[in-house]
Amino acid sequence: MAKNWIHEAAEKADENSGVIRIENPEKRAQIDNVLLKLWDKIKNHVRGLELKLEPEIEADIESGDTTDLLRVLTFMLFDDEEPVCRTEIECYTDHWMINNEFFLSLDEMVDVPIIHEILGNTRFSGNPPSMMIYKNDPENHYQITFNAGWGEDWDMKDFSFITESVLHSIDTHANMWKIVCEGLTDTEHAEEFLSTAYEVYEAHEVEGQEM
Repeated sequence: MAKNWIHEAAEKADENSGVIRIENPEKRAQIDNVLLKLWDKIKNHVRGLELKLEPEIEADIESGDTTDLLRVLTFMLFDDEEPVCRTEIECYTDHWMINNEFFLSLDEMVDVPIIHEILGNTRFSGNPPSMMIYKNDPENHYQITFNAGWGEDWDMKDFSFITESVLHSIDTHANMWKIVCEGLTDTEHAEEFLSTAYEVYEAHEVEGQEM
């Protein structure tokens, strides 16, 4: 009887590792094909921005640590050497998820009401940003992180909505970064920043799961 992909993967596994991961190669290639097409659209889209994409050329696609087949595409946007945001696109055979992080650094002289507005804005009460303080780094004294994810079911055929969602998150991050570069000098500017952030970082809820 001809070997199937499960037997072939098991035979190639390293018995000394203590773990054997077996993936259906056809399903994995199908998911990767979608992610690679999406990666081309991401690269073309970012060329019109002032931010740097990492990785620059080859897609960073890895398998996720889960009992279901999961492939994850990860990329970041940088302002010179400073990270601006990080995006993970998780693709299963029956659904996808986008996880976003935005990194906001504020110096130690920032007005406290601005911090209060960013951390305490009621629109983010279901998914508030987090903050860490670095006492020995006056320029990046307050490190605030926005984090959110959302997803949908799919059949791996029509990926127009996931493409639209990813490109929208990239544009939103770029707009958030521009507002920060102009300066969060008062609560009015903080409100403009938060209104933009809300396009991506609102508390999403999907069927049967809260993000």
